[in-house]
Amino acid sequence: MNFKLEFIFLVFILFINSCSAIPTKNQSDIKMEIKNIVKDGKTPGIQYVAVTSKKILMNETYGLADIKSNKQMNQNTQLMAYSMTKTFIAVLALRLQEKGKLSIEDNVSKYLPALPYGSELKIKHLINQTSGVPSPIPLKWAHSSKVDKDFNEKAIFWKRIKENPELDFAPGDKFKYSNLSYATLGQVIETITAKSLFEVFQEEINGPLGISKNDLRFNYIEGQEYAVGYLKRWSMINFLKFFFVDSKLYDKYENGWLKINRHNVDYKAMGGLIGNAKTVAIFLQDLLKNDSKLLNSESKKLLFTMTKTNTGEELPMTFGWHIGELDNKVFYFKEGGGAGYHCEMRVYPEHDLATVVMSNSTTFDVKKFLNKNDHAVTEL
Repeated sequence: MNFKLEFIFLVFILFINSCSAIPTKNQSDIKMEIKNIVKDGKTPGIQYVAVTSKKILMNETYGLADIKSNKQMNQNTQLMAYSMTKTFIAVLALRLQEKGKLSIEDNVSKYLPALPYGSELKIKHLINQTSGVPSPIPLKWAHSSKVDKDFNEKAIFWKRIKENPELDFAPGDKFKYSNLSYATLGQVIETITAKSLFEVFQEEINGPLGISKNDLRFNYIEGQEYAVGYLKRWSMINFLKFFFVDSKLYDKYENGWLKINRHNVDYKAMGGLIGNAKTVAIFLQDLLKNDSKLLNSESKKLLFTMTKTNTGEELPMTFGWHIGELDNKVFYFKEGGGAGYHCEMRVYPEHDLATVVMSNSTTFDVKKFLNKNDHAVTEL
């Protein structure tokens, strides 16, 4: 998550702060650091994967998926991806454009005529976070997985829209992060395709990449290994947790960690994906390739093109990515975090490198971890 509800999470996080296909001296140091991170209580478990367009550089996993049962985390253990989902949905929208199903220049009202935001709001505004669609706080964004089968996302979506009927600014005027913006994009995609978001995701993302529908999806299923999410007992965000998430999602403390009950995100497109670092890396690796299975060269260029406002002001945002810099080297990233998990994925296109870290701790500093270890995994 980022900004608004997500931004508050991350402000407090900042405040309180396996195998290798190509062995190098530095990678052994990374492995040791990962073990020390777990031993020092920064997170119960962690997954870190680094790839080039052709190779797996690292695929390292360590720690616990479940503290109470002492179950080890492994490469197949799945965690919640939260807002990293948004980049996947951005790619999905661009892929649908390639197939002629939509145009990012289409007015959203063309597909959702009941939306009260006028005729100037376009699909591209939803994707690059210049929509002006409100991001209310607190936004109830998660529900217990026990009630997921009966959860009516469409009804809840329209309820939220009714409660927030006005744009915060004219579409395209400026950047403002909004979860409801991507929730709207999800509704657009389902309306256009007359299918559930997961059906479209399976056909357009999982299918081309050869990813099993069980390895990257929006709900829990039997037979899969899942990591329990945790919140550090002695953390600022723990003292404020009831402001963010329904108290029903909190369980008991286990060795200094508050267990988070299994849950689903209300709006799948805003942050509902469940997977692991190994699978996310398949997606990232494809985006590094010249012969991407997901996007043609024009779409991929658009995916990594800096967004501009209506007045031409450049924003540190693209179609689904935020833009960062590490020692004068540009990278594109998407962070995800919430109740029990924290993750981030990055792509360094000019250096043929992509990385992802996923953890089952809300307060684990993923940005600090990547800033340090993306240097060491290869000659960046």
